[in-house]
Amino acid sequence: MPVVKAFCVRVPKRRGEEVRWLLSERGLLRRDVRARADSNFVYLPLEGLKEEVEKVLKGASPALEFEFLIEDFEAVRRETVEGLLGFRPSYEVVGDIAVITALPLCDDEAEERQVAERAAAAILKVHKNVKVVVRRASAVSGVYRTRRFEIIAGERRTETVHKENGFKFLVDLERAYFNPRLGYERARVSALVKGGETVVDMFAGVGTFAIQVARRAARVIAIDINPDAICYLRRNLELNKVTNVEVLEGDVRELSKRLRGIADRIIMNLPHDAFALLENALEMAKDGCVLHYYAVKSAVDAGGGKVRSSEGVRKAIGAAVEELRGGVEAHGFRCEILNARRVKQYAPHAYIVAVDAKIGGRA
Repeated sequence: MPVVKAFCVRVPKRRGEEVRWLLSERGLLRRDVRARADSNFVYLPLEGLKEEVEKVLKGASPALEFEFLIEDFEAVRRETVEGLLGFRPSYEVVGDIAVITALPLCDDEAEERQVAERAAAAILKVHKNVKVVVRRASAVSGVYRTRRFEIIAGERRTETVHKENGFKFLVDLERAYFNPRLGYERARVSALVKGGETVVDMFAGVGTFAIQVARRAARVIAIDINPDAICYLRRNLELNKVTNVEVLEGDVRELSKRLRGIADRIIMNLPHDAFALLENALEMAKDGCVLHYYAVKSAVDAGGGKVRSSEGVRKAIGAAVEELRGGVEAHGFRCEILNARRVKQYAPHAYIVAVDAKIGGRA
Protein backbone atom coordinates (compact mmCIF):
# COMPACT_ATOMS: atom_id res chain seq x y z
CA MET A 1 0.00 0.00 0.00
CA PRO A 2 1.25 3.55 -0.74
CA VAL A 3 2.38 5.82 2.10
CA VAL A 4 0.87 9.29 2.42
CA LYS A 5 1.46 12.21 4.76
CA ALA A 6 -1.53 13.15 6.91
CA PHE A 7 -2.44 15.55 9.69
CA CYS A 8 -2.91 13.59 12.92
CA VAL A 9 -3.15 13.74 16.69
CA ARG A 10 -0.71 11.82 18.90
CA VAL A 11 -1.98 10.53 22.26
CA PRO A 12 -0.53 8.18 24.92
CA LYS A 13 -1.08 4.55 23.98
CA ARG A 14 -3.07 3.83 27.15
CA ARG A 15 -5.65 6.43 26.03
CA GLY A 16 -5.63 5.49 22.35
CA GLU A 17 -8.82 3.42 22.21
CA GLU A 18 -10.71 5.96 24.30
CA VAL A 19 -9.70 8.85 22.02
CA ARG A 20 -10.38 6.83 18.89
CA TRP A 21 -13.95 6.22 20.09
CA LEU A 22 -14.41 9.89 20.90
CA LEU A 23 -13.22 11.18 17.52
CA SER A 24 -14.88 8.42 15.50
CA GLU A 25 -18.20 9.19 17.19
CA ARG A 26 -18.01 12.73 15.78
CA GLY A 27 -16.75 11.78 12.31
CA LEU A 28 -13.34 13.38 12.89
CA LEU A 29 -11.13 10.45 11.83
CA ARG A 30 -9.92 9.72 8.30
CA ARG A 31 -10.89 6.30 7.00
CA ASP A 32 -8.71 6.26 3.89
CA VAL A 33 -5.48 5.86 5.88
CA ARG A 34 -4.64 3.43 8.68
CA ALA A 35 -3.95 4.64 12.24
CA ARG A 36 -0.65 3.45 13.68
CA ALA A 37 1.11 3.09 17.01
CA ASP A 38 4.60 2.77 18.47
CA SER A 39 5.64 1.63 21.94
CA ASN A 40 4.39 4.81 23.64
CA PHE A 41 1.88 6.60 21.41
CA VAL A 42 -1.06 6.13 19.05
CA TYR A 43 -1.26 8.32 15.93
CA LEU A 44 -4.79 9.01 14.69
CA PRO A 45 -5.22 10.60 11.21
CA LEU A 46 -7.77 13.40 11.27
CA GLU A 47 -10.65 14.42 9.04
CA GLY A 48 -11.66 17.44 11.11
CA LEU A 49 -10.06 20.83 11.62
CA LYS A 50 -7.44 21.26 14.34
CA GLU A 51 -9.61 23.68 16.32
CA GLU A 52 -12.58 21.31 16.24
CA VAL A 53 -10.55 18.30 17.36
CA GLU A 54 -8.81 20.31 20.07
CA LYS A 55 -12.14 21.50 21.46
CA VAL A 56 -13.51 17.95 21.61
CA LEU A 57 -10.42 16.52 23.33
CA LYS A 58 -10.12 19.29 25.91
CA GLY A 59 -13.83 19.15 26.64
CA ALA A 60 -13.77 15.40 27.20
CA SER A 61 -10.65 15.21 29.37
CA PRO A 62 -8.72 18.32 30.48
CA ALA A 63 -5.83 16.11 31.66
CA LEU A 64 -5.39 14.36 28.30
CA GLU A 65 -1.97 14.93 26.72
CA PHE A 66 -2.05 15.26 22.93
CA GLU A 67 -0.04 16.80 20.12
CA PHE A 68 -0.86 17.59 16.49
CA LEU A 69 1.64 16.34 13.91
CA ILE A 70 2.02 15.50 10.24
CA GLU A 71 3.10 11.87 9.90
CA ASP A 72 3.38 9.10 7.33
CA PHE A 73 0.46 6.66 7.15
CA GLU A 74 -0.40 3.65 5.07
CA ALA A 75 -3.20 4.39 2.61
CA VAL A 76 -6.19 2.06 2.70
CA ARG A 77 -7.81 1.00 -0.56
CA ARG A 78 -10.84 -1.15 0.00
CA GLU A 79 -14.40 -1.63 -1.05
CA THR A 80 -17.06 0.14 0.96
CA VAL A 81 -20.61 -0.89 1.75
CA GLU A 82 -21.86 2.37 0.29
CA GLY A 83 -19.84 1.86 -2.88
CA LEU A 84 -21.28 -1.61 -3.41
CA LEU A 85 -24.89 -0.60 -2.76
CA GLY A 86 -25.17 2.94 -4.02
CA PHE A 87 -26.64 3.96 -0.65
CA ARG A 88 -25.39 3.94 2.93
CA PRO A 89 -27.26 1.72 5.39
CA SER A 90 -26.90 2.50 9.08
CA TYR A 91 -25.36 -0.37 11.03
CA GLU A 92 -23.16 -1.11 14.02
CA VAL A 93 -20.88 -4.04 14.72
CA VAL A 94 -21.00 -6.01 17.98
CA GLY A 95 -18.25 -8.62 18.06
CA ASP A 96 -18.72 -10.51 14.79
CA ILE A 97 -22.40 -9.51 14.39
CA ALA A 98 -23.46 -6.53 12.27
CA VAL A 99 -26.72 -4.95 13.38
CA ILE A 100 -28.58 -3.02 10.66
CA THR A 101 -30.28 -0.07 12.39
CA ALA A 102 -31.74 1.84 9.43
CA LEU A 103 -32.39 1.37 5.70
CA PRO A 104 -33.77 3.64 2.96
CA LEU A 105 -37.55 3.98 2.94
CA CYS A 106 -39.28 1.19 1.00
CA ASP A 107 -42.78 0.83 -0.44
CA ASP A 108 -43.58 -2.47 1.27
CA GLU A 109 -42.17 -5.26 3.43
CA ALA A 110 -41.07 -7.35 0.45
CA GLU A 111 -38.96 -4.52 -0.95
CA GLU A 112 -37.55 -3.76 2.51
CA ARG A 113 -36.53 -7.40 2.90
CA GLN A 114 -34.75 -7.33 -0.48
CA VAL A 115 -32.89 -4.14 0.47
CA ALA A 116 -31.92 -5.66 3.83
CA GLU A 117 -30.56 -8.77 2.11
CA ARG A 118 -28.53 -6.65 -0.34
CA ALA A 119 -27.14 -4.61 2.56
CA ALA A 120 -26.28 -7.77 4.50
CA ALA A 121 -24.40 -9.24 1.52
CA ALA A 122 -22.40 -6.02 1.12
CA ILE A 123 -21.56 -5.88 4.84
CA LEU A 124 -20.32 -9.49 4.80
CA LYS A 125 -18.18 -8.77 1.73
CA VAL A 126 -16.57 -5.63 3.17
CA HIS A 127 -16.21 -6.71 6.82
CA LYS A 128 -14.36 -10.04 6.76
CA ASN A 129 -14.65 -10.35 10.54
CA VAL A 130 -18.48 -10.23 10.45
CA LYS A 131 -20.17 -13.65 10.47
CA VAL A 132 -23.80 -12.67 11.16
CA VAL A 133 -25.99 -9.81 9.95
CA VAL A 134 -29.22 -9.02 11.81
CA ARG A 135 -31.74 -6.23 11.96
CA ARG A 136 -33.91 -5.04 14.80
CA ALA A 137 -37.31 -6.74 14.89
CA SER A 138 -38.70 -4.89 17.92
CA ALA A 139 -38.04 -1.95 20.20
CA VAL A 140 -36.35 -2.38 23.57
CA SER A 141 -39.14 -3.28 25.98
CA GLY A 142 -40.01 -4.84 29.30
CA VAL A 143 -38.33 -4.68 32.66
CA TYR A 144 -35.41 -6.74 31.28
CA ARG A 145 -34.73 -4.19 28.47
CA THR A 146 -34.53 -6.74 25.65
CA ARG A 147 -35.45 -6.70 21.97
CA ARG A 148 -35.87 -9.25 19.18
CA PHE A 149 -33.64 -9.48 16.11
CA GLU A 150 -34.16 -10.97 12.67
CA ILE A 151 -31.17 -12.81 11.19
CA ILE A 152 -30.71 -11.63 7.59
CA ALA A 153 -27.50 -13.45 6.61
CA GLY A 154 -24.70 -15.58 7.97
CA GLU A 155 -24.69 -17.88 10.97
CA ARG A 156 -27.89 -18.46 12.93
CA ARG A 157 -27.02 -16.93 16.30
CA THR A 158 -27.21 -13.71 18.31
CA GLU A 159 -24.39 -14.48 20.80
CA THR A 160 -20.94 -13.01 20.27
CA VAL A 161 -17.81 -11.74 22.03
CA HIS A 162 -17.32 -7.98 21.78
CA LYS A 163 -13.94 -6.37 22.44
CA GLU A 164 -13.84 -2.90 23.99
CA ASN A 165 -11.10 -0.87 25.65
CA GLY A 166 -8.96 -3.95 26.22
CA PHE A 167 -11.80 -6.06 27.68
CA LYS A 168 -13.92 -8.89 26.25
CA PHE A 169 -17.68 -9.14 26.73
CA LEU A 170 -19.78 -12.19 25.93
CA VAL A 171 -23.31 -11.08 25.09
CA ASP A 172 -26.48 -12.41 23.49
CA LEU A 173 -28.20 -9.47 21.80
CA GLU A 174 -31.66 -10.94 22.39
CA ARG A 175 -31.18 -11.89 26.04
CA ALA A 176 -29.48 -8.79 27.48
CA TYR A 177 -29.34 -5.14 26.39
CA PHE A 178 -26.00 -4.01 24.97
CA ASN A 179 -25.02 -0.75 23.27
CA PRO A 180 -21.63 -0.79 21.49
CA ARG A 181 -21.72 2.98 20.97
CA LEU A 182 -21.04 3.69 24.64
CA GLY A 183 -17.44 2.46 24.49
CA TYR A 184 -15.96 5.93 24.94
CA GLU A 185 -18.40 6.75 27.74
CA ARG A 186 -17.42 3.61 29.64
CA ALA A 187 -13.73 4.47 29.21
CA ARG A 188 -14.37 8.06 30.33
CA VAL A 189 -16.13 7.05 33.54
CA SER A 190 -13.60 4.34 34.41
CA ALA A 191 -10.79 6.90 34.04
CA LEU A 192 -12.45 9.07 36.71
CA VAL A 193 -12.58 6.31 39.33
CA LYS A 194 -10.09 6.67 42.18
CA GLY A 195 -8.37 3.91 44.11
CA GLY A 196 -10.25 2.90 47.25
CA GLU A 197 -13.68 3.78 45.89
CA THR A 198 -16.79 1.64 46.19
CA VAL A 199 -18.77 1.93 42.96
CA VAL A 200 -22.39 0.86 42.47
CA ASP A 201 -23.58 0.10 38.93
CA MET A 202 -27.36 0.21 39.31
CA PHE A 203 -28.21 -1.29 35.89
CA ALA A 204 -25.16 -3.40 35.12
CA GLY A 205 -26.34 -5.52 32.19
CA VAL A 206 -23.55 -7.86 31.07
CA GLY A 207 -20.99 -5.84 33.05
CA THR A 208 -19.55 -3.42 30.52
CA PHE A 209 -19.34 -0.51 32.99
CA ALA A 210 -18.76 -2.59 36.14
CA ILE A 211 -15.86 -4.60 34.79
CA GLN A 212 -14.07 -1.58 33.34
CA VAL A 213 -14.36 0.54 36.50
CA ALA A 214 -13.23 -2.46 38.59
CA ARG A 215 -9.74 -1.96 37.15
CA ARG A 216 -9.38 1.15 39.35
CA ALA A 217 -12.00 0.78 42.12
CA ALA A 218 -11.54 -1.12 45.37
CA ARG A 219 -15.01 -2.64 45.15
CA VAL A 220 -17.82 -2.66 42.59
CA ILE A 221 -21.41 -3.71 43.26
CA ALA A 222 -23.15 -4.65 40.00
CA ILE A 223 -26.96 -4.88 40.05
CA ASP A 224 -29.39 -6.07 37.41
CA ILE A 225 -32.92 -7.46 37.44
CA ASN A 226 -32.48 -9.56 34.27
CA PRO A 227 -31.28 -13.09 35.16
CA ASP A 228 -29.81 -13.60 31.68
CA ALA A 229 -27.78 -10.39 32.02
CA ILE A 230 -26.56 -11.57 35.41
CA CYS A 231 -25.50 -14.89 33.88
CA TYR A 232 -23.46 -13.13 31.20
CA LEU A 233 -22.05 -10.68 33.77
CA ARG A 234 -20.68 -13.58 35.84
CA ARG A 235 -19.19 -15.20 32.74
CA ASN A 236 -17.58 -11.89 31.74
CA LEU A 237 -16.00 -11.52 35.18
CA GLU A 238 -14.31 -14.88 34.59
CA LEU A 239 -13.42 -13.99 31.00
CA ASN A 240 -11.66 -10.80 32.14
CA LYS A 241 -10.25 -12.29 35.38
CA VAL A 242 -11.96 -9.64 37.53
CA THR A 243 -12.45 -10.54 41.20
CA ASN A 244 -13.55 -7.32 42.95
CA VAL A 245 -17.12 -7.15 41.59
CA GLU A 246 -20.03 -8.26 43.76
CA VAL A 247 -23.03 -9.33 41.65
CA LEU A 248 -26.58 -8.75 42.92
CA GLU A 249 -29.60 -10.00 40.97
CA GLY A 250 -32.87 -8.22 41.68
CA ASP A 251 -34.79 -4.96 41.73
CA VAL A 252 -32.58 -2.04 42.73
CA ARG A 253 -35.57 -0.48 44.51
CA GLU A 254 -35.39 -3.30 47.02
CA LEU A 255 -31.63 -3.87 47.02
CA SER A 256 -30.85 -0.21 47.75
CA LYS A 257 -32.21 -0.68 51.27
CA ARG A 258 -29.35 -3.12 51.95
CA LEU A 259 -26.76 -0.73 50.56
CA ARG A 260 -27.47 2.49 52.48
CA GLY A 261 -24.59 4.97 52.39
CA ILE A 262 -22.16 2.56 50.72
CA ALA A 263 -21.25 4.24 47.43
CA ASP A 264 -18.49 6.70 46.56
CA ARG A 265 -19.66 6.62 42.93
CA ILE A 266 -22.91 5.46 41.29
CA ILE A 267 -23.54 4.71 37.61
CA MET A 268 -27.15 5.28 36.48
CA ASN A 269 -27.10 4.12 32.86
CA LEU A 270 -30.84 3.75 32.27
CA PRO A 271 -31.60 6.87 30.21
CA HIS A 272 -35.40 6.52 30.03
CA ASP A 273 -36.01 5.57 33.65
CA ALA A 274 -33.06 6.73 35.78
CA PHE A 275 -34.95 9.71 37.22
CA ALA A 276 -37.63 7.45 38.68
CA LEU A 277 -34.91 5.61 40.61
CA LEU A 278 -33.00 8.68 41.81
CA GLU A 279 -34.27 8.24 45.37
CA ASN A 280 -32.71 4.77 45.46
CA ALA A 281 -29.39 6.14 44.23
CA LEU A 282 -29.40 8.80 46.93
CA GLU A 283 -30.18 6.12 49.50
CA MET A 284 -26.94 4.31 48.56
CA ALA A 285 -24.78 7.46 48.26
CA LYS A 286 -22.16 8.56 50.75
CA ASP A 287 -21.70 12.26 51.41
CA GLY A 288 -19.65 13.45 48.43
CA CYS A 289 -20.73 10.58 46.17
CA VAL A 290 -20.44 11.19 42.42
CA LEU A 291 -23.45 10.26 40.28
CA HIS A 292 -23.08 9.44 36.58
CA TYR A 293 -26.62 10.12 35.42
CA TYR A 294 -27.93 9.39 31.90
CA ALA A 295 -31.10 10.79 30.35
CA VAL A 296 -32.77 11.07 26.95
CA LYS A 297 -33.69 14.68 26.28
CA SER A 298 -35.47 16.40 23.41
CA ALA A 299 -33.89 19.17 21.35
CA VAL A 300 -37.21 20.53 20.06
CA ASP A 301 -38.16 24.02 21.17
CA ALA A 302 -41.20 24.82 23.30
CA GLY A 303 -43.39 25.40 20.26
CA GLY A 304 -42.52 22.04 18.75
CA GLY A 305 -40.21 23.55 16.13
CA LYS A 306 -36.79 22.32 15.05
CA VAL A 307 -33.60 23.99 16.25
CA ARG A 308 -30.05 24.04 14.93
CA SER A 309 -27.94 21.05 15.96
CA SER A 310 -25.64 22.98 18.31
CA GLU A 311 -28.58 24.72 19.95
CA GLY A 312 -30.41 21.42 20.27
CA VAL A 313 -27.47 19.80 22.04
CA ARG A 314 -27.25 22.71 24.49
CA LYS A 315 -30.97 22.52 25.11
CA ALA A 316 -30.85 18.76 25.76
CA ILE A 317 -27.86 19.07 28.09
CA GLY A 318 -29.52 21.91 30.00
CA ALA A 319 -32.72 19.92 30.45
CA ALA A 320 -30.81 16.91 31.85
CA VAL A 321 -28.82 19.09 34.23
CA GLU A 322 -31.91 20.82 35.59
CA GLU A 323 -33.76 17.51 35.92
CA LEU A 324 -30.99 15.98 37.99
CA ARG A 325 -30.33 19.07 40.10
CA GLY A 326 -34.03 19.55 40.78
CA GLY A 327 -34.53 15.90 41.69
CA VAL A 328 -31.57 15.75 44.05
CA GLU A 329 -32.52 19.00 45.80
CA ALA A 330 -36.16 17.89 46.06
CA HIS A 331 -34.92 14.97 48.18
CA GLY A 332 -33.08 17.39 50.44
CA PHE A 333 -29.53 16.93 49.17
CA ARG A 334 -27.01 19.35 47.69
CA CYS A 335 -26.02 18.88 44.05
CA GLU A 336 -22.82 20.16 42.42
CA ILE A 337 -22.71 19.64 38.65
CA LEU A 338 -19.21 18.52 37.64
CA ASN A 339 -19.70 17.86 33.94
CA ALA A 340 -22.45 17.43 31.36
CA ARG A 341 -22.04 16.19 27.81
CA ARG A 342 -23.85 14.80 24.80
CA VAL A 343 -23.22 11.06 24.61
CA LYS A 344 -24.95 10.25 21.32
CA GLN A 345 -27.92 11.13 19.19
CA TYR A 346 -30.92 9.03 20.14
CA ALA A 347 -33.44 10.24 17.54
CA PRO A 348 -33.54 13.05 14.94
CA HIS A 349 -34.20 15.67 17.64
CA ALA A 350 -33.21 13.94 20.87
CA TYR A 351 -29.93 13.05 22.58
CA ILE A 352 -28.63 10.81 25.33
CA VAL A 353 -26.96 13.13 27.83
CA ALA A 354 -24.50 12.26 30.61
CA VAL A 355 -24.39 14.40 33.75
CA ASP A 356 -21.74 13.94 36.44
CA ALA A 357 -22.75 15.42 39.80
CA LYS A 358 -21.34 15.43 43.32
CA ILE A 359 -23.96 14.80 45.99
CA GLY A 360 -23.68 16.55 49.36
CA GLY A 361 -25.36 15.76 52.66
CA ARG A 362 -28.83 17.02 53.30
CA ALA A 363 -29.11 20.73 52.63
